[in-house]
Amino acid sequence: MVTQVPAVLLRHRITVEPYAGEGAYGPQYRHAIPNVRALVDDARAWCAPPMVGRSRQRRP
Repeated sequence: MVTQVPAVLLRHRITVEPYAGEGAYGPQYRHAIPNVRALVDDARAWCAPPMVGRSRQRRP
C-alpha cells in the first residue's frame, strides 16, 4: 500500500534523472525531467558501511 504525501508538503522543485542501468563506462541515466514536486528533508543522516570479515575483533 502506497501512502500519498499531502500536496502542501511538496513545496520543493527538483530535477530527476531516471536510472537506466549500467553501461560500459558506469551508470547510465535517461533524460532529465525538470520541475518535479518533492518533499526535501534538510536533516542529515550518516550510515556506517557494514563490517566485512573480522577486521574489528575484540582483544583479550
